[in-house]
Amino acid sequence: MKSVGEVMAIGRSFQESLQKAICSMEEGLDGLNPVITADDNLEEKLQYELSFPGPQRIFYVADAIRTGWSNEKINQLCGIDFWFLNEIRNIINQEKNLEQLIELTKRYYVSKKSEKLSKE
Repeated sequence: MKSVGEVMAIGRSFQESLQKAICSMEEGLDGLNPVITADDNLEEKLQYELSFPGPQRIFYVADAIRTGWSNEKINQLCGIDFWFLNEIRNIINQEKNLEQLIELTKRYYVSKKSEKLSKE
């Protein structure tokens, strides 16, 4: 794993540096991957994982943001500063925007393909 200084030197922003640091962990991660599974009791699992420090806490913070938890609730459980929570929230918002863009692009190409096939 790279040192904090090396990671920060690579990125131009905290968000970029965080994503690069996660990718450099050499665990096959490509960002703030979800860690909550469908089998988990969502509320209980998030409250537990955010209350106690652990190596995957940041991923549970991201999952809490994905499920709609407020920064205040997350801060009360884990004590992470609001600035960092806002930065992580911005990453998750960009993730959602990219997912929507991918879905719209797929629909567009399927629509164009079916239109082309119907003309033949």
